[in-house]
Amino acid sequence: MAAIPTTATTTTPEIAAGANSLWQQTLLTLRGNWKVTLGLSIVLFFILFAIIGPFLSPYQPNAFSGDELASPSLAHWLGTTRTGQDIYAQVSYGARSSLLMGFGVGIVTTVISVVIGLLSGYFGGWLDEALQLFSNIFLVLPALPLAIIISSYLPYRGPLTLGFVVTVTSWSWGARVLRSQTLTLRNREFVEAARVSGESKLRAVFMRSCPT
Repeated sequence: MAAIPTTATTTTPEIAAGANSLWQQTLLTLRGNWKVTLGLSIVLFFILFAIIGPFLSPYQPNAFSGDELASPSLAHWLGTTRTGQDIYAQVSYGARSSLLMGFGVGIVTTVISVVIGLLSGYFGGWLDEALQLFSNIFLVLPALPLAIIISSYLPYRGPLTLGFVVTVTSWSWGARVLRSQTLTLRNREFVEAARVSGESKLRAVFMRSCPT
């Protein structure tokens, strides 16, 4: 009796081919653009340093010692501060907080920019005017004075406060750029085809289709 082919058997080669082509395109991009390669190498270096660095230091970042303003040595690789704190320990532990806050702020900022930019550019009308007014308000907010004012009123002063301020003052630029791109794409043929086929407006906005 002949075996019945399953779905997994027929789709696995296609998935594997797609994964291979994606890796090939990524490698070609890295080989052809030295700026991307250099930037990615720097990011990977700091990620590895944030993961491994604290385990190489015998000191805590906030621990005080009698070695004040010590020069770099085998005991203190980057020296010490005026209060005797090990600088290498502070840098290695601080790299974790900086990377976490950087990636977190980047993700939240990107999501806000994409949602507001696409909705504003696609729907237009009163929604576009309201979102543009909202974006312009945050576009002119200065980050440093706002961080000082918020920190003076909040009981908690730390990375979360700084991340909140950076997110609030950073998303509007991306939203304006995405709105401009959406205005040039909303009347394209593939978007009109999605409307004619009965797709909802939100699906037409966030769909991953592309013109052929």
